[in-house]
Amino acid sequence: MKLLFTSRINFDLIGFHAKRLKAFMTVFTILLLTTFPLPIFINWLNSSATSTLNPFPQFLVSLLATVTVFISAISPFLFFNYLFSSKSVNIYHSLPVRRRDLYITYLFASLMMVVIPFTITYGLGYILSYILNIIPMSVEHLFIYARLVIIFAAIMSMTIFVIMNTGTLSDAIIYTVILSIAPYIAYTAVQFFAGRFILGFASGSGEMLALFSPHIATFHVTNSLGVEYSPTIISSYWLILGIIINAVSIYLYQIRKSEKTEQPFTNRVFFSLITSLFTALLLVGLIAFWAILTNVNHFLSPFVIILPILLCYVIYVLLNIIKNRSTRNIREITRNYGIVVLVTIVTCAFIFISNGYGFTTRVPNAENVERIKISGSTVAQLPFGEGSTKDIFITSDEGINDFVAFHQSIVDDFEKDASVLSYSDIFTEPGQSPYALLKFSYNLDNGSQMNREFFVRKDKLDPLFSMMHTSETLIQINPLSRPRFNPTAMQIFNNTLTAEHEFTGNFTELGTIYTNDLRNIDSTQDYTQDGGKLEYIVMYQKNAETYQLNVDQRFPGTLAYLKANTGKKTDVNLNYFLAKPKTDIVIPRFFNPEYGFMSTNALSFLNYDTVTLSNLSRTEAVTYETAVTAADYTNELHNILYVESIGQDTLIPFSIAIPLK
Repeated sequence: MKLLFTSRINFDLIGFHAKRLKAFMTVFTILLLTTFPLPIFINWLNSSATSTLNPFPQFLVSLLATVTVFISAISPFLFFNYLFSSKSVNIYHSLPVRRRDLYITYLFASLMMVVIPFTITYGLGYILSYILNIIPMSVEHLFIYARLVIIFAAIMSMTIFVIMNTGTLSDAIIYTVILSIAPYIAYTAVQFFAGRFILGFASGSGEMLALFSPHIATFHVTNSLGVEYSPTIISSYWLILGIIINAVSIYLYQIRKSEKTEQPFTNRVFFSLITSLFTALLLVGLIAFWAILTNVNHFLSPFVIILPILLCYVIYVLLNIIKNRSTRNIREITRNYGIVVLVTIVTCAFIFISNGYGFTTRVPNAENVERIKISGSTVAQLPFGEGSTKDIFITSDEGINDFVAFHQSIVDDFEKDASVLSYSDIFTEPGQSPYALLKFSYNLDNGSQMNREFFVRKDKLDPLFSMMHTSETLIQINPLSRPRFNPTAMQIFNNTLTAEHEFTGNFTELGTIYTNDLRNIDSTQDYTQDGGKLEYIVMYQKNAETYQLNVDQRFPGTLAYLKANTGKKTDVNLNYFLAKPKTDIVIPRFFNPEYGFMSTNALSFLNYDTVTLSNLSRTEAVTYETAVTAADYTNELHNILYVESIGQDTLIPFSIAIPLK
């Protein structure tokens, strides 16, 4: 670190190279100008409504940053390329300039080669946007500029670090690329492996990549809306890391032996370490990926590891051949690869056998939990809201205690019976699997988050039923349960949607009675049983969202209230179809008769590869009044009555699919 901060910039050298490389700077500037200011001006000329261009500058800044990332990665090669020639090294090192000063001078020159064109382009782009009233002036644009410059400097430091460890241009380019893609491979390998072989592991959002790859950090800085980490934190992190990398690089430059120039590597440890880590990460990722494709759950299965080991062997040998410039020492290469494979397999096997060092069975203390989020993907598969895709949040002390106890019960049962939990299976239809996805996260009082994603045997999910019937959760799941909820439109149909009933009651009363009916169903077994004949279909709309409420014998209070508060019955004529399942294909359930509310978009469920669709007249549709059913969670094949209101005179547009018996 001392070497870095005691070095001095030689401005005479910078002036010399500025004249020599001014053509490159001109080309870089012109290239960047095509990404930001010019598109702004061209679109302004072609558009009569500048207000439609508001998001355009942000997109162009991202494009500008992307191109600048590439320039940042190659800029150091323009100044440090003398390190790849013995003759040039002798000339430069004979100058009356210390090595540390050469380093800091060319580091600064590399940065200016990027910053000057970027500053011109960035400034002109925003000035033009301000003048044309496309976007308002904001000091945030200056902060974004400063953060991006820091990220670009970090990207350059990675390239310089590789140059300090290599002796040829080709090797420097290859390993700059490897270091650039290594974070993506590492993240993908961890996600694939843990997601496949560690029960309970929840896939990440990828935002953590911003802390491992400055290239990804660029996008987080330019598009900070909704990201987990603050752009200021990300840029500060890369500022510190960039300084550390440069401190290491300047030390390596100080001890670099001139006679190793034009050799593939000046630091033997660099090649062995980077190549071994890269190969190991690639091996882990390929094993997990192949396990997913072959649907094999055991990490040590020969069907899982043989092909990835062979593929990685080829890559490892190629990297060594490039380094050695020959195929000699193939036995030594194979031996070294065997060591890499052995260490990787043993490490991963231990993680697999120990369930991620106890990751699967770890449960937080309820006292340390501030909030629990149950994922909408879980809600969509469980018996309380198949149509819902919204996350459910639990914040009450009672709710948190109940859920943590439920989580602990699953872990306890798993330790006694491994079949309680399963690995994901992409080849099985969720509705036909004995397992359901349980994905949730804890927000802990120390600011951390604990995520879990289990595939749990459905018979172990009964406690969730009562949790989803508290006032805290019902309000989130079902709009009917919300106090003073008033729809903007409402229609009540018979069970085949061939007639509409006039509603003379009160929607708030209907919601209260329906909520009470839900709470009176005390078990998942009763809750998912065949509800018998479907009597009413209530359609209601709020904030452009359409909901469907199916009322059958399981909701006696709601059924009685609707019978007492529906008046005149009017025939309607919609678009009716009969969907018949093709041979040996099980049709997944189309709607949730338990909760009965969902954003109605049944058309997306109908697959012409699995059903045969035929038109029905209204008269033919009426004949199915005694056949419509509330059946759910079944492996039986059902014909489907499919009804849509597209092109018809209805208050609420919808499409509904109803099983027939």
